[in-house]
Amino acid sequence: MNTKRKAITSWVQLGLYLALILGQSTLPLPVKPFHHADKVAHFVAYGILGVLVFRALRFIPLGDRPVFRVFMALVISGLVGLSDEILQVLVPTRTLDKDDLYYDVAGCFTGIMGYILFKLNRNKTVSGHGGTMRRIVTRPDFDGIVCAVFLLDFIPETEKRKIRWVEPGWIQNRQVSIEKGDILANLPFHENSAMWFDHHVTNRIEVPFEGAFAIAPSAARVIFDHFQDQATDRHRDLVVQADKIDSADLTEAEVLRPEDYPFVLLSMTVSGRRETDEPYWDRLVDLLRKKDIGQVMADSDVAERCRKVVEQNTAYRDQLLAHTRLHGHVAVSDFRSCETAPEGNR
Repeated sequence: MNTKRKAITSWVQLGLYLALILGQSTLPLPVKPFHHADKVAHFVAYGILGVLVFRALRFIPLGDRPVFRVFMALVISGLVGLSDEILQVLVPTRTLDKDDLYYDVAGCFTGIMGYILFKLNRNKTVSGHGGTMRRIVTRPDFDGIVCAVFLLDFIPETEKRKIRWVEPGWIQNRQVSIEKGDILANLPFHENSAMWFDHHVTNRIEVPFEGAFAIAPSAARVIFDHFQDQATDRHRDLVVQADKIDSADLTEAEVLRPEDYPFVLLSMTVSGRRETDEPYWDRLVDLLRKKDIGQVMADSDVAERCRKVVEQNTAYRDQLLAHTRLHGHVAVSDFRSCETAPEGNR
C-alpha cells in the first residue's frame, strides 16, 4: 500500500471511530455491569482513539516526530473527550463527569505507549523470524548505504550478519542466493525475502509482501517512512540527503563543485564498479551510524577517497570537453576511442 492510500485509510478509520464515540454519547446511559464500568469503557475507548490519532498524524507536516504526534494526540483526544461530555449534558439520564476526562487522557496516553512498544517489539520479530539473525541485502550506492544505516538502527537483529552488497541485475538474473529471512532494500523483489523496501516504479509488484514500496525520491525514504516512529533527527537529516542525491535534485553549484557539499562529495566515493571496495562500504555505514558528517569526512580513508574524486572530476571534465559534441540541443559524449571509460561526476 503506498503512502497516499495509507494516509486515506488512517484518516477514514479515525473519522469512523470518532463518529462512533460521539454517536454513543447521544444515547441513553446503559446499565453498568459492574462498578466503574463507565470509567473502564472510557479508558479503553480513548486508548484506541489515541492510537488511531497517533497513526493518522504521521501523514501531516512534522508527523515524522513521535513526540509531536504524542502531544497532538493527547490534545485532540482531550478535546474529543470534552465534546463527548458536553454532548451528554443534552441527553436525559446523562451528566457531565469531569473524572471521565482524566480516564480519557490516561487511556489515550497508555494506548499510544502500548502501540509504540508493540511496534518496537514487532520490528525485532517481524515476519515470524524472531531471534533469527537477519541479513541486509542492498545495493552499493549512496541510497543503499543509507538504507543499510536505517535497517541496522531500526531492526537490531541485522547487526549479527554481514551486509550483502549486490547489483539489481544479480537479483533479476538469479545470480545471487537470497536466503529466507533476508531484508532487501533498493533492489528488485525476491520471493525469499522476509522484508522488501524499494522505490523504483519498474520493480512494483502486486503480490502481498512484508515491508514497503512507494514511488519516492529514495529507497531510504521508504524505509524511513515505514519506521518513522523510531526515527531521530539524525535519521531525518540523512534521509533528506539521500532523497536529494538519489533523485539528482541538485543545484548547479552542487553539480559543479561537489567538494563544497560534504554529502554530495561523499556519495561520489561509493561506486558498485569495484567489489574490492566492499570493506569501505561497510565502514561508511558504520561511520554514518555513529558520527556526524564532519567526523565522517575527517576519517582518513574517506578523506583520501574524496581527494581522489575531486582529482577524477577535474580530469573527467577535460575528457567530456574533448569527447562531447553538441547536435542542436543534444550533447553526445563518445568515449569509444578510450581504452577504458573515464570515471567522474556524471
